[in-house]
Amino acid sequence: MRRWMIVGLSAVLVAAAFADDETVEPTELDKALDRVSRQASDTAEPVCQTLLKEYTSPEEHGRICHALTRVYAHTEFCRAPKKVLEWAQRGLECPLDPKARQEMYMWWANGVMYTHKVWGARDDARQEAMRREAVVPLLRALKALAEHDLPDGRPERPIWVKERNYYEKGTPEHEASEAKYKAQLEAHWRVRFLEDMVSWRDRQEREIAGMYTFPKLPGPAMLEELLTLAKEELQDEQAIEHLLSAVRFRAVNAQNAEIHRGAATQPADDAPDHGVRLLLTTPKTRWEEDEFPMWTSSFEVRISNEGKDSHIAWPTQATWAIVLNDAYFSYFAIGSHDAKPLALEPGAHHDVSISLDAYWSRSAPGGGKPIFAPGLYTLRVICPTYTNVDGKPDLFSRVEVYSNVIEFEIVPAKKKPQATSHKPQGIRCSVVTSHDPDCYDVS
Repeated sequence: MRRWMIVGLSAVLVAAAFADDETVEPTELDKALDRVSRQASDTAEPVCQTLLKEYTSPEEHGRICHALTRVYAHTEFCRAPKKVLEWAQRGLECPLDPKARQEMYMWWANGVMYTHKVWGARDDARQEAMRREAVVPLLRALKALAEHDLPDGRPERPIWVKERNYYEKGTPEHEASEAKYKAQLEAHWRVRFLEDMVSWRDRQEREIAGMYTFPKLPGPAMLEELLTLAKEELQDEQAIEHLLSAVRFRAVNAQNAEIHRGAATQPADDAPDHGVRLLLTTPKTRWEEDEFPMWTSSFEVRISNEGKDSHIAWPTQATWAIVLNDAYFSYFAIGSHDAKPLALEPGAHHDVSISLDAYWSRSAPGGGKPIFAPGLYTLRVICPTYTNVDGKPDLFSRVEVYSNVIEFEIVPAKKKPQATSHKPQGIRCSVVTSHDPDCYDVS
């Protein structure tokens, strides 16, 4: 069994090589907050009140308020949303680490929603009041994130390897090797931090976009309201435009689901398309059931502008719709709003690949995913286009462009011959490496 001893020892050595040089022991406050996280709200608040008297620094007060807000947010949101608001707002007055600050803003906004109790309600007045109040903490969360100078998308992690330092301690070579490793480690954790903050930015923007696209599509007054509030809270043109881009993307996606709720119909011959054309092609017209490329982008669409005016479209299936066997499907995928709108100048064309994956959802009530059983299928693509106004889409000038119809067939998979199995006849053998037989147990 020496082999497994050697493997286990190697794992320990590798873990030690990547571990920090110093192990930080938990403080008494760390232990107390850990106990608070496992308590109910009625017992956690008295404990936190005592801790606030015992610990006096603003940083410690922030940690205590964050721990108690977490308890209320996880256990009492429906029954005591005002407690969530009280402790979230109190904690945000104290210094907090960036992740805890984002959580507090999120809990504050959710507490406002639960206080108004208008989840999915159609009362416009109550929805507007809730929206105007709940969007403020989310905008402040985005303002806090803007201080970190985040990239547009997720940063790429640098490659770094912990190399064994063969040099003697105290020599210049040893010091240079250690400095190189520490620099790589700091760069690695910096990128990990940026990844976390970009994820929080996407999450807060999705929350805001959801408020302004559900339960009804946004009108000019709603978008003007958001723009006014964003200018007051963010005061950063780049952050404002990034937010509005996410809202536009969500609005286009919501329009697809709202417009295509009925049965699919053929577009009228005189339907306006402003000269924009879609050409849908497929590499094959016949697939076996087990080889149908559901998760790969196997269908190609060429979008071209043969008109005289400039238009805007998103070159991604996340903002498009499809008609599959006379049924409308819209696309729903979290995190797909990173795609940027594309300006379709006169005479330009762009190629887009699409797949028929499980993120397509039927627009009719009840929804449903596409199911590809053996049979004949027809497919066409719908691309919404918008008037180009200074490089931005006018969401109220939507024109849907339909592609041509293609047909394909899925046939039952051919039965593959099963491999014959041979039962052992009582003879067994062991393979032993010739390089180091002592590392293996061959008994």
